[in-house]
Parts: sequence; structure tokens; C-alpha cells
Amino acid sequence: MNKTMLDPDECFAASLQHAAPMSFIIPTASYTHRVLVVSSEGQSYALFVDGPPDFRFHFLECADRWAGLHVPDVRIELDPASIVFTDGQWPPLGSLTRHGENLNVQTSRLDRRSGGFSVAMTIMSGLPTGDGHEKACFSRWQIVVGEGDKKRVLHEVQADIPEAL
Repeated sequence: MNKTMLDPDECFAASLQHAAPMSFIIPTASYTHRVLVVSSEGQSYALFVDGPPDFRFHFLECADRWAGLHVPDVRIELDPASIVFTDGQWPPLGSLTRHGENLNVQTSRLDRRSGGFSVAMTIMSGLPTGDGHEKACFSRWQIVVGEGDKKRVLHEVQADIPEAL
């Protein structure tokens, strides 16, 4: 079994409210989940990437009771073999869409009880811009730390693609 190892200077334990954007939080208790901390429109959010409640977000300002092992400065990698043709439909929950200068995740609020409602939240901006009209939606992506020979995969995501009606 291939295990991901971290250098001690790559991580620290703290509550979620101390997380910087693009940090990955690994649970230190059995009742919590893996979280990617993102920033959108000046607000920080915890995006749950395993679950349930997978691919739901929570405002960080209310997260003092959540804690875990923080791995800051993570990166996201997209699998080009997983491009989803949405044909005007909503992208699958948990998928990432590259549009314009942004990378968006399809998510919903943690406190939202109704099923099927999702929103596109920008998690990265300032990326190289295409023509602004075209989009590429990815159902597989991963969270990594390090680069080159020192790159390690911390978490892999496979967004479920709804079957055609």
C-alpha cells in the first residue's frame, strides 16, 4: 500500500478557523471529515471533500469547534480524461469547472436540507483566461502537496455523473 508521508514542517494541528485558503485539513477525530479551505469573493469556506456531507461548504467564521491537521499551500490537479459534457445541465456535485480565469467547484451549503440544489463557487481566480465563453468540467481531480519528485497526493475526488434520463 502506497502511503503519503508529510514532513513535520508541512503541517500543524489547529482549529479550522486558523486555516488559510488552499489548505487541506485532515481529521484528527473520527467524527469529522476532510476539508479543503477555499476563498471566494473575500470569504473563506470549508469545502467537505469526503462525507457525507461531501461537497458542501461551511463558513470558516463559525468553525472554531472543527479541528484537524492542516496542510497549507496545497494545489489542485485536474484529470483531462474526466471531462464531463454538461450540455446545458448543472455539473455534477463535486466537479470542477474551468471557465474564464476561474476554477469553480459545484457545491451546496452544509445547512441546506433540500437535495439537488447546487451552486458554482469560485475557488481559484486569476488563472490564464480563455475566450470567456467556453467551459471545461472535470469529474476527477486531486489535492496535492509538493512539486516534482516531492509531489504527494493527499486526496482524490471522483464526482458522480448523473445518468442520462
